[in-house]
Order: sequence, then C-alpha cells, then structure tokens
Amino acid sequence: LIGEVSPWLIASQTHEKSLQNKFGIKIKHILWNELKHYGDMEEKGILKESFPTADQRKLTESEKVYELILETVNSNAADAVSVECFSMVKEHKVTACLALAQLCKDGISAGCEGDIPSTVGLLLAKEITGSVPWMANLASLHSEQGLFAHCTVSPDLIDSVKTPTHFETNEGLAVQGEFKGDAVTIFRFDESFSKMFLCETEIINRPKYKTACRTQIEVKLDKESVHKLRENPLGNHHIIVPGHIQNELELFAHFKGIEVI
Repeated sequence: LIGEVSPWLIASQTHEKSLQNKFGIKIKHILWNELKHYGDMEEKGILKESFPTADQRKLTESEKVYELILETVNSNAADAVSVECFSMVKEHKVTACLALAQLCKDGISAGCEGDIPSTVGLLLAKEITGSVPWMANLASLHSEQGLFAHCTVSPDLIDSVKTPTHFETNEGLAVQGEFKGDAVTIFRFDESFSKMFLCETEIINRPKYKTACRTQIEVKLDKESVHKLRENPLGNHHIIVPGHIQNELELFAHFKGIEVI
C-alpha cells in the first residue's frame, strides 16, 4: 500500500488480520515521503507503445510515476500494489492512471485509491484467468442496469485507446476506451473478507458520459443485484472480469468460508 486509504471510500479500511488469516496476504504500508520523488526516475519509454497518442509532456510524467511504482513493487517483492494517488495529483498535477494501467497490462495487480479489498480481487481474478481485470467505480444504478466507470484500465482490455485528463481533477492523463467483449463477471469483497458480491452479466452500452470517469460500461442487472448494490454495497469499486468465472469464484468462496451475496 503506497500512501493511505482514500478517506471517501466505503468499507475499504481492510482488517489486516482477516486478510492474512484468509489468504496469507501481508500488507506493507509505504508512505509517499519514504520513496524517491517520481521526477528523479529515469524515463524508459515503456508507456509509449501502449499510449502512442498521449500528450508527450504529460506522458513523460506518467512514465516516471510508472517507473517509481514498478521499482517499489520489485524492491519489496510484492505480488500486488494499491496506490493512493489523489495526493500526488493535488501536489504535482500528475496522475497514476496510465502507470497503473501499464502495470496491470504487465501482469501486476495494481489498484487505485488504497482500496485493498479491490486489489485483492484483482489478484484473485488474475490467478483464475491469467490476466489482471478491471477495477471500476459503481457510478449509477437504475431499475435493471448499472454504470461502472474508472479512469484507469489495462490497455489490453479496451479498444480505441485515448488519454484525456483525469475526470475528478481535470489534471494529468487518464485512460479511455471501449471495453472488449460482452460477457463479464462482477465481484467485490467486503473489508473483512467475509462476504463477496457476485454476478454474471452482459455489457449493453459503452457510453462516454461527461459525468463519470473516462472508461465506462453499462451492464444488465437483475432486481436482486440492484437492490443489494443500492441498499448494502460492499464498497465503491468492483472487479469487472471479461467472461464467465462465477463458478470458480463460488468454489473459492466456499473453500474460504466467504458468504456470496
């Protein structure tokens, strides 16, 4: 965990003992001021292949953020990383969106805003499918559909890759694209890893609303799922996995004593 858990997140202050007991995962907490300044990192051009049309000056900044996070992951032999990035945006007007997207493309489970339950979800889905899926905000709910959106996503998961500014701050670079495929599995752990929201569904729209984060999907949801997400959400972020892995996740939950809701 680099930085802190973002204070506005719902149910994301992880019970570290529960995490270690359930999965054998330990959290190493590293503050930003314990790391090098991102500006001191050497640019190696890794992001240029994934984001060839990005603004060059801003891409250079994102490259250095990527190198800093990657060096931190490697030096700590970490299996995953969650980054509290808003403080960096506020102080330096540079985002971690492209850096985290590239790390996910590299096969490193990289989550946003210090959200540990979602980052563990990324790690689990990668173990099942072989690739890191998408961590996205639940942006809105209607009677039979939900909108999920976020400003970072692995470029391998989207078509028509663009790099506008970050939605909430209008700073730096974010990742926008059209999510590939139609079938998805959506899940989320609670902060104590005793419950898991889980459903399989289909994408019905790939909008570009100006009122939500840059990459967006609308999915079908049955009335029961809408009720659970509205009345008793387990958190802001959910994991969007291409394809059907509900059976595998249910088996994992049964084995680990996790209630599927």
